[in-house]
Amino acid sequence: MIYSRFTIGRFFVRSIRLLSLATFALAMPNVSACGNESAEIPEREDPPEPPQALERWTEPSVPPYPIFEPQNVFRAPPAYDHLLPHLGDPDAVRFANLYHMASNRQMRGPRSESGSYQRSGREIAQGWRQAAASVKGIFAHRDGLFSQQDHPIDQGVIRIMMPPSWVSVAVDATIRSRPLEDVRAPPLDDDRAWTSIASARELFGSFPPSDSLFRAATQRLGVIAEDRLRVTSARRSITMLARDVQAMVDVADQGAEAVAAAGAERIAMSDLQYFGTRVRREHMILIMTDNPSIHELRDEGRGFDVYGRDLTEEAIEMARRAVIQRRMRDGDVAIERYNISLGPERRRSIRTLTRLLDGAPREATLWLFAHGGIDPDGGGQRDAFPFANGYRSELEEAGLRDRVRLVSVPAVPIGGRGLHERLHEASRRYRAVRLPLHLNLGTPLTKRLLDRLQRE
Repeated sequence: MIYSRFTIGRFFVRSIRLLSLATFALAMPNVSACGNESAEIPEREDPPEPPQALERWTEPSVPPYPIFEPQNVFRAPPAYDHLLPHLGDPDAVRFANLYHMASNRQMRGPRSESGSYQRSGREIAQGWRQAAASVKGIFAHRDGLFSQQDHPIDQGVIRIMMPPSWVSVAVDATIRSRPLEDVRAPPLDDDRAWTSIASARELFGSFPPSDSLFRAATQRLGVIAEDRLRVTSARRSITMLARDVQAMVDVADQGAEAVAAAGAERIAMSDLQYFGTRVRREHMILIMTDNPSIHELRDEGRGFDVYGRDLTEEAIEMARRAVIQRRMRDGDVAIERYNISLGPERRRSIRTLTRLLDGAPREATLWLFAHGGIDPDGGGQRDAFPFANGYRSELEEAGLRDRVRLVSVPAVPIGGRGLHERLHEASRRYRAVRLPLHLNLGTPLTKRLLDRLQRE
């Protein structure tokens, strides 16, 4: 191919220019760091990805009955099938033919250094379901904002329960023809809306506020995983509560009974969404504090009344009856705690039980946690053992004997030398009055003592 002089000249000039630019770039000295450029040009770093947007909360489905291979599950000898030991961990030793007491805090497992629980909310819920499905039954508190299986802040919540006292508040407002202020729940990832909420009172509207939940929910979403978990868990908890409240607000024009029924339905639904229908019906006995102490009422928000508020007795009674009867459609319920050593307290408890069982489903049992008064030595409450037979006679006169079962509180202390012999002695005494032997022992020690009794 023949090229013209002009073409060859253009190619030559262009080559010289490119070579000169490359040589200049290599020979150019570094620019001082105090100028507009850095002393060394770093590799380009991609900006951090923004936190993933939170999904809009939707009603959780009811979980199925757990299918699993149970581990560490044994059977207590028939002579000891009325023992009620303490289950401290979902994977601990347990007994297929015994009822167990369980602590919400212990069943969640250990916390991390930041304060959040190491197990996820899903793992904690699955632990409850599997542990309950492998035993005769588990007694567990589910009766307050911070007295339930989900912690509203320190774990990923599965289904927070609306406190029963909130039903009393809504019923009371309806009776008095007062408007209900909703719980505020902006979209989960709307930082501007959440951080603009100025107070717990503004967040919770007509309902008892929680300062700790307010503080957690109104922080900005960050990128640190555990901090973000606390904020999102708090916001999800409030969103669930807002949905429950809305169900009561929606029927307020139908009257107080409709409000009570709507609130009771939402509470019962939260039970099923957490435990599952069959686990709830066959294995979970939910404890409600119907007769709370001042500490439980003021500091823990338990019971149907609200500390510092003048709720009518009519509203409290309507809420109590609606919530407990609705829960009894799904399984057993336990209420605490009454002093059956005193005549007036016994009569008050029987009046309460009569109202609650009038119209309640007969297939469910209502358990009564009872004690025997204050120890004269100031050591706390005495157990109900000496008064059980007399109280049961009064239940029979009221037509309630077959519908109410007693549990004595506090737990019977088994200590000192010869633990297995002390356990055997206490077991015989409690069987004689047909009471569960509520133990201060965990399930591993209970098994060791039963094994020794069997050997001897």
